[in-house]
Amino acid sequence: MAGEERRMYRRLRAEVKVEISYTDPEKDVTSLITDPVSKDISAGGLLVRHRKRLAVGADVVVKFILPSEKRYVMTFARVVRVDVVEEGKLYDIGICFMDTREDDIKRIDRYVTDSLDES
Repeated sequence: MAGEERRMYRRLRAEVKVEISYTDPEKDVTSLITDPVSKDISAGGLLVRHRKRLAVGADVVVKFILPSEKRYVMTFARVVRVDVVEEGKLYDIGICFMDTREDDIKRIDRYVTDSLDES
């Protein structure tokens, strides 16, 4: 089954402004990243590009507004991968949603599906 797609949800290449809260292990404080932008999104997670490298396995809180709506989606999530775009300067961070409200999952999936169907 090598190379087989394992995603549960359709994925959309889209820029969505995201806020990420995480605990900085070096400082033992909660930090907030307010300027990452998503590269793609699905009801199961998103990929953001940012200059701050987060640790794989780090638990985070993600908050964003879908372009088609005015209500925030806020959910617990986990960093599942980090790809170096430019060492020390830019990273692609794969985030998997955890414990997301069912209505938020449906909202995200509807946004992705509607956007893909329009293209």
